[in-house]
Amino acid sequence: MMPGDLVFFETERDHISHVGIFVGFNSFVHASSSQGVIISGLSEEYWAKRFVGCKRVLDLPDGKTGKKPDKKSERKWEAEYKKKYGHK
Repeated sequence: MMPGDLVFFETERDHISHVGIFVGFNSFVHASSSQGVIISGLSEEYWAKRFVGCKRVLDLPDGKTGKKPDKKSERKWEAEYKKKYGHK
């Protein structure tokens, strides 16, 4: 998965009923009915049990989508993310 991919969950029986946007580091952003827009971990038991799959819906003509960032940029982004949101 790459940041920006949609992630799908079956929170109701027999159909996909929830979607989020993968942000990297095993996390996704989504709208919670009780907490508003939040970031959750795909490895959290609730979401792991309900995960159906993911889909990339946007490929930019400049080819940037799907390219992994270089390691230095990736470490910087991860540090900023963890500082702001904590580690999940």
